[in-house]
Parts: sequence; structure tokens; C-alpha cells
Amino acid sequence: MTELDERAAALRVALAATPGAVRFAKIPDGAVDVPADLPAELRELLAASDGPRCGSIVVFSVAELPDNQFYCEDVDGAEAEWICFGMIDDNPLYLNRSSGAVWWFPDGVEGRMNGDIERFADSLVVAVERYLFGLGYAEVVTGGDQDRWYAFLWTQTTDQL
Repeated sequence: MTELDERAAALRVALAATPGAVRFAKIPDGAVDVPADLPAELRELLAASDGPRCGSIVVFSVAELPDNQFYCEDVDGAEAEWICFGMIDDNPLYLNRSSGAVWWFPDGVEGRMNGDIERFADSLVVAVERYLFGLGYAEVVTGGDQDRWYAFLWTQTTDQL
């Protein structure tokens, strides 16, 4: 079991014990058949949880990935260089196939129209640890420090201190 598997499992258990958690998060079990042509870090994430939905951050499930690649038309190199693997609010998250870095348009639709793409994290592992499953979440979502997922993460973090 990887660290990512352990973290996803621990959060899954904590969510199950939290009344009403289904309204703000779901961390499904991992996918059994993750396509081998996906980048390694994305395969590992989907094997740990197939399509986690954590507050305003969504990672597409294996089944949802193909239907969301049209977002790659917004970036140079399109699907040959990028895979759109999720969303923050309404902003697509892209994984660069060669570097492994995660990119986004922090200004939403206006940023996409202007081509103002920015590096979000050096790797998918960093993005997951810091923003999806970490307290950096509040830095990247609208109303982050007032968000129920953030409050849940805060409780989990302070309970472990």
C-alpha cells in the first residue's frame, strides 16, 4: 500500500464517520483497471481513489476522463502533451505528459480565453498532498477557508497533532 493509498483510506474512513459528509466530499475506492497509457502519478491516484470529489476540487474517474479531454483544446499541444484530469471550481486542471507538472488557468474562463495558463504544482503528487488532501486547499478555491472540506481537513490535521 502506497502513502497515497493510506491517506485516501484514512480520509475515506473519517468521512464515513462524519454526518452529512456526502454533501461536501466523496473519496471512492480505487479503480481496478486504470489505463496503462495514463501518466504514472495519475494512475497511482486513480488506483487509490477513482474520482475523488473533495469540496470544490474534483478529479475525474477513469470513466469520466475521456469525456473531459476537450479542455485540452485550450492549451498548446492539446491531448498530445496534456491530460485534463480534474477541476477546481470551473477551472480545468492539466497534467503535462512530459514534465509531470500540473497547470491551470487561475482566472477561469477569462484566463483560458487569454491563454494565461500557470503552473499549479511541480507534480501531481504535490498537488494532491497540498491542495486535494491538504490545507493548501483554502489557497486555491473560492471561499476556501469557509469551505466544509477545508474545515474537515483542518479537523483531521489538528486531531493528528
